[in-house]
Amino acid sequence: MKPHAALAFLPLMLLLGCIAGPDYRRPSTPDEAAYVVPDDPTVAAAVGGDQRFLRGGTAPAGWWQWFGSSSLDALVARGFEGNLTLEAARARLRGARATLAARRGLRAPELIGDASASYGQGRGAGGTAAAFDGGVGDDGGTGPTGTGEGNSSGADDGTGEETGGGTDLATGGTGRDDAYEVYTAGATVTYDLDLAGRNRRLVEAAGAELERQRQELQAAYLAVAGNIVSTALELAALRDQIDAREALIASQEDRIDLIRVRVEEGASARADLVTALADVAALRATVPPLRTQLSQTENALARLTGRPPADAGSFRITLAELNLPDDVPIALPSRLVRTRPDVLASESLLRRASAEIGVAAADLYPNLTLDAGFGVGGTGGALDSFWSVGGGLFAPIFDGGRRRAERDVAVAAYEEALALYRDRVLAAFTEVADGIRALENDAVSLAAQEVALDAASESYDLALFRLNEGAISPIEVSVVQQRYEEARFAYIDALAQRFQDTARLLAALGPGPVDEVRLAADEDRRHLAATREALNDGENPVSLVSER
Repeated sequence: MKPHAALAFLPLMLLLGCIAGPDYRRPSTPDEAAYVVPDDPTVAAAVGGDQRFLRGGTAPAGWWQWFGSSSLDALVARGFEGNLTLEAARARLRGARATLAARRGLRAPELIGDASASYGQGRGAGGTAAAFDGGVGDDGGTGPTGTGEGNSSGADDGTGEETGGGTDLATGGTGRDDAYEVYTAGATVTYDLDLAGRNRRLVEAAGAELERQRQELQAAYLAVAGNIVSTALELAALRDQIDAREALIASQEDRIDLIRVRVEEGASARADLVTALADVAALRATVPPLRTQLSQTENALARLTGRPPADAGSFRITLAELNLPDDVPIALPSRLVRTRPDVLASESLLRRASAEIGVAAADLYPNLTLDAGFGVGGTGGALDSFWSVGGGLFAPIFDGGRRRAERDVAVAAYEEALALYRDRVLAAFTEVADGIRALENDAVSLAAQEVALDAASESYDLALFRLNEGAISPIEVSVVQQRYEEARFAYIDALAQRFQDTARLLAALGPGPVDEVRLAADEDRRHLAATREALNDGENPVSLVSER
């Protein structure tokens, strides 16, 4: 192609370079009144201390550390290392990184080499050899075009004019079967000028998908931390309840011995003993379901940390070792949508959908590719070089409306992604609003349960005093004690619920819990190389997470 011919495409290139679909624009920030922080920022509670809502604050990445429990911190760290949901999310992240690298390759020139060698035998092979080097055939003739000599019988003096060139293996030969060798080697360079920006939009879409997988991984880390904290709190509450229930049973059994003595002495009716035995049996029946629930919770915690159920009994944590965070930072809605990983992942999906509109729009317009080739070929030791330069303009003329329909599909996908993004933002606001209200109600409930527990404890102490004075029977004391233990169970539930709701609110406000260094390690391509090597060696691939 001559230089002035290439310039003819310049206006087209400038025109199409501006119409590869819409450029992405971030959605506007939400109203600051999306959720309400109480006018009184202090949530008062008689137990666990007051909690203060700090409007405009930012929750820490490691929010679970605010509970002040080294056991809880160790559980979360173990979950980050072994959780298999995280491992799957890491693999998706590495796949997205590889996809971006592949898409970037579309914008670079492509060089392809090829080489071939063939060996054959046939009549007239000598004439064919002359056709490659334009030389002299086996029968001694010379053709004016240098493409071969002689006719098919090989008897002519080889002017080449009778046969019109001897390129066929059956032509211009010696009348015998000859062996021949043909060699070619070359390379071709092609470059897509990407006039309409299709490849650029593909790279943009892949970059958005990579960012989405990063945020999805952050959201997975956050979910794993939240689930571990929630499950550990449930486990601690169950252990406290079982301990309290078993202490009540032991106390009631001791009182049965006292009642049995009184019955033998005639101081109490046998009906009192039967009633006490029935009460203890009923209490014993409540323990196995609690132990079943405890075992299931331990197994769930083991799974969250990537361990089998056999290791479930190794988890030890109690409510007594936990501290309630004094301050709960409440991020403004405009900041929340820029820090929550699930919202950011949804926004990245929206950005990818926007780029894919550009991909579909670019398919509606012409595209230009340039190519060049060079190489050598010939027979035996005689090789000739060749080269070529060219270009191709590809333009859709008629496709039955397929390309426009595909663009409409991309636009519809963008509308879907936008709706999902808005819904995710509303879900985030709802979780924060629910968490704020839950902490307010938890404080009231816990204070009421403490009053009930204090009253039941005082009543129980008074009953013991009256029992020692002989004013009441042991069976009456058992009834009072059971009421006290039930108040204690309710108090444990209320305390655990306040811890649970605090954890949920901090998780709803929290940013991604891991830093960029760890994310970079998660998407390192060495993981893929190690898996490929293991598969090639016939081995079972092992995660590299524990080898960091």
